[in-house]
Amino acid sequence: MTSANTAILPPRRDQAASDVRAYFVSILQRKYEVPEPRAQEVANKWQHGRGQEMREFSYATYRAIFGAEVGTILKRQTTEKSDRMDSESELESESESEAKFTQRRNDTQILRIVFAIGGILIAICVAFATHKNHISDLFLLACGCLFFALVGLPQGKKKPNQT
Repeated sequence: MTSANTAILPPRRDQAASDVRAYFVSILQRKYEVPEPRAQEVANKWQHGRGQEMREFSYATYRAIFGAEVGTILKRQTTEKSDRMDSESELESESESEAKFTQRRNDTQILRIVFAIGGILIAICVAFATHKNHISDLFLLACGCLFFALVGLPQGKKKPNQT
């Protein structure tokens, strides 16, 4: 028998009824020390519901399927584990979203720098190509290209949850 301290993970929303039954058996055996034959007998009362229904059914439904005591135990265990898993997946999703936002912002900043340097180089090339060494013409052209590079590029998307 596996230790009761080892995590018992609920089935995913799309998993079959057999996975839900196996989850119920492991809860009853490991957390409540119910013998395997009795745990299997109780879990077999779950007929067709997938992981999605396991999460959505009410306490009343669990009690109707398993009886008052076992129904309450299984629903409470299912709710606690499912809520924890859902909040962990939400945190992972927020973390991934934050990383993507930061990467987009960094990419935009790099593009701005590349465009600014490119604008200055174009200004220098144009000044030399026209054989004008007037500093004021070169400065104005470089400023125009720099302005285009810094202002003309989109600012990127706002950070999620910003107003």
